[in-house]
Amino acid sequence: LFRSSANITLTFPAVLQKGDYFGVIDLVGDRTCKINFNGHKFRGRDAGLVEFNVPFSAINATYEDTMRGLV
Repeated sequence: LFRSSANITLTFPAVLQKGDYFGVIDLVGDRTCKINFNGHKFRGRDAGLVEFNVPFSAINATYEDTMRGLV
């Protein structure tokens, strides 16, 4: 997903399959992008709602399993 507007929340699907890939880039740099992990873990940790707080940040992740989540 390439984001070109402010104040957006991306919500992951409720069901993910091994190998599902996601990439998010904040092209605006205003630090208002949020990601709702929708109950999925991110790198083995419960993530919940995460706000990008670094201008022009990016995240790339592939779903592995319920224990590790998106890695």
